[in-house]
Amino acid sequence: MTQPIRLEGLLRREELVTPEQLARARGVRGKTGEPLAEVLIRLEIIDEDDLFFLLSRGLLAPTVPEERLLHLTLGPELRRTVPTSLARRGICVPFDLDKAGRRLSVAMIDPSDQETVGRLRQTSGAADVRCYLARRSVILGAIEAG
Repeated sequence: MTQPIRLEGLLRREELVTPEQLARARGVRGKTGEPLAEVLIRLEIIDEDDLFFLLSRGLLAPTVPEERLLHLTLGPELRRTVPTSLARRGICVPFDLDKAGRRLSVAMIDPSDQETVGRLRQTSGAADVRCYLARRSVILGAIEAG
């Protein structure tokens, strides 16, 4: 069985970062616990749009229409399911929860970030967490507007 493609593999394959830049970003990630994608953008190693297009092509991840997130209102159930602290830390925002509370849909900066997906599963209690790709700025705007 092959390993799923992750952000680091895509960055190496497309040669968008140097090994030194990746090592620097990993070091920061280790200290802060932020998603690697967030660190790469914050350190200006990669542009937000370049990262978005890399992930959308490389992961074949479904995306959330930006309009949906721009006008998102987080109800109390979604707020309880994914606390704001987790949303900010993981750069993710929930946008749908089925009536039974078993399937959670989340927009993320990096849907291949298994650490954040694991935290979402644990915190939400949802049996199925569906991850969608969205731009960092749109996610952060949705969290703040939430």
